[in-house]
This record gives sequence, C-alpha cells and structure tokens, in this order.
Amino acid sequence: MKSGKMIILYSCIAFVLAAVVGFNLVCSIDLFKVDFQLASKNALSDSVLVQNKLDEYLGENLVFFDETQLASVFDEYEYLELVEVKKSYPNSVELVVKEKVEVYAVELIDGKFAMVDIDGRVIAVKDENVNNVDGAKNTLIEITLYEIEEDKAVNIGNVEIDNVSVDTKLENFNLDYSVPLKNLFYFCSRMDIALAGIRSNIKTIGLFKHQTTNLYHFVLGTSEGVTIEVELPNILLEPYGKTVSEVDEQLYMDNICNDIIDKYVGLEDKDKLYGRIAVSPVIFIEENGEVVDISFNGQWKLDWTPRDSLN
Repeated sequence: MKSGKMIILYSCIAFVLAAVVGFNLVCSIDLFKVDFQLASKNALSDSVLVQNKLDEYLGENLVFFDETQLASVFDEYEYLELVEVKKSYPNSVELVVKEKVEVYAVELIDGKFAMVDIDGRVIAVKDENVNNVDGAKNTLIEITLYEIEEDKAVNIGNVEIDNVSVDTKLENFNLDYSVPLKNLFYFCSRMDIALAGIRSNIKTIGLFKHQTTNLYHFVLGTSEGVTIEVELPNILLEPYGKTVSEVDEQLYMDNICNDIIDKYVGLEDKDKLYGRIAVSPVIFIEENGEVVDISFNGQWKLDWTPRDSLN
C-alpha cells in the first residue's frame, strides 16, 4: 500500500516537472523582433550592437519576463530611443526603436554644442554643429538677454533645457527659462510641420528676454535673410497681472503659423533677401471709470517691413 502511494507521489512530481519543462520550452523567448527606424549609418551600426545585447535574453520565460528591463540596453546608445515594447506569445518580444534626430544646436561656453531634438530634448553634446543624419548645420538657438535701456543684447548662461543644464557663452548668469523654452519649442514644432522641415528654412532662433520688463519674444532668422519676430499673449498681459491658459497660448501659436508661412512664401524673391515679419497679439483695454479691464480674444496682427524701411 505504501509503495503504491509512493508511486502515485512520484508520478505527480514527474508530471509537474514535465509540465514546468514543457511550459518553459513553449514560452521561452526565441526571438526579439525589432523595428529599427533609422536614418544614419552610425545608428545602423549601433542597432547591430543593440540586437546582440537583446539576444542575451533569449531562452528566458516570456510569461515572467520583465520587459521594462530592456530600457537599460539603450543607456549607452544616446541616439537610439526605445519607443515601444510588447510581448508576443508564445515566444517573442516585439520592439520599436527610433533614431533621435537633431534639429537644433545651442553653443556652449567651451565652444561645444548641445544637440536638441524637435521637442526640445537634449540628445548629446558635440564638438561641432553637424547634424547626425545629413551632416548639415542644425538650426542654432541663441538664448539672449536683451538690455532695453542700453539697446543691446548679450547671450546668457546656465539655462535649463529638458532638465539639462546648458551653459551658453556668458557664464555666471542663471535664469529660469522653462516656460519660455517650452513655448519656443512648441512654436518651432508647428513651424517645422508648416515648412515640412524647419532646418531647411530657419537658420537661427533667438529667445530674447527683456531685462526691465521680464518679458520674452522669439526671433527666427530665415536662410534668405528675412527675420520673423513673434510675441505671445502673456508677454503683453503679464504686466497687468493677467494671463491666458497654456491651451489658449498654444492655439494662438498654431493659428499664427499659417499666417506667417503664407506671408513668407508669398514674398517676391527680392523681398526675401531682407525684411521683417512681426506678429503680435491684439490686447483689448477697456476703461470703466477707475477700472481697467485687459483681455485677449485670440486675435493678432501681422506686420511686414521691407528692407528699405528698416534701419
């Protein structure tokens, strides 16, 4: 009787072990299928190294596999970004990997350049302003303090872009540019869509801070020579203690992009060599006795100044 029970016990153990082994065999990872979306030769070389590192996880059980650990594989490959990862039963893992593409550059105090993508994320610091895909120059961002009283502008330093401290040409100057930079990158992303690539038309971008008023505006320099100056609603509202929401400010930027592009594209070739397009919000001031009401309803004005009228 006792021997019969032992036989049953051993049979159960054998069955469980066989089930575990079979489960591991059926659900063990045998493929990391990666959709590499790349644009440069360097990224292609890195993708081979990444695939080799991923393959080190082959044979692990897919059910218990923690796919979040794969993010560490990309730590040393600053231009590759893991966009998506998912398990594909019974035995594979699918990934989407994109190459980060430089769009902007910020010159640092040591002569190097911080490379920034279209969303304002710092990718890397390089010795030269050379795009990682096509080898041409990236659009240069100049972060500037504008001295109204002395009518001059100087570059400032120690600015945070994407939570990365970026030291521009002038040392020992610290300002919080988080909101203006966020607006700048949003506006430029809309211009990038409207122009089918901002780098082909816009060579420089200036973010100016007026020291005495604590206000900001953008100045874009086109490849031909026309400058585009942009003021945002809060630039004019803040002195009166008023602001518009981030959504309304972004809607304003969306709308003015079309006007700017229409004006820019519609210029004659001779006018594109020099001149200024200036866009500013229309602020309504209503006085009722001693009460002054300041408001913004989404309107703006666009002014064109040809080269002959500029000083």
